[in-house]
Amino acid sequence: MNKLALVLALVSTVALADGAIPAASIRTQDVTAICTTKTGTIRDVTESTKQQVYKIAGIPYGDRSLCSLGYEVDHRISLEVGGTNDISNLQLQAYCTKAQLAPNFPAHVLYDAHAKDQVENQTHAAICAKQITPAQGQSQLFNWHN
Repeated sequence: MNKLALVLALVSTVALADGAIPAASIRTQDVTAICTTKTGTIRDVTESTKQQVYKIAGIPYGDRSLCSLGYEVDHRISLEVGGTNDISNLQLQAYCTKAQLAPNFPAHVLYDAHAKDQVENQTHAAICAKQITPAQGQSQLFNWHN
């Protein structure tokens, strides 16, 4: 990733305090596409991009000193809910629960990635059952925090 892309990613991360979702984070809001697309066919995050997400989070790539279980580079809006592989839609999440984190774990990095996975699955099901709109589900996931 070039320096301009990294700066734009950092700016988009900082500018999200208002809850706005960057357009590059949304692949679709079409219910049929969301409910029928197999995410394996569209998942494509390179190692280089994953390293940039670690850098943005301020955690050395592969480091486990703050969370012994490690991390995942996760989609803020999951692919199954219409998200993209764009860096504006990626964030670092620790697999550790709050109780398992080191005392100096950075407050801006999410933890308990498995809990968000459950929320993603529930959100996908709610969109497909037409209980919520794709935009509602995408906003919920993009702004999800511990």
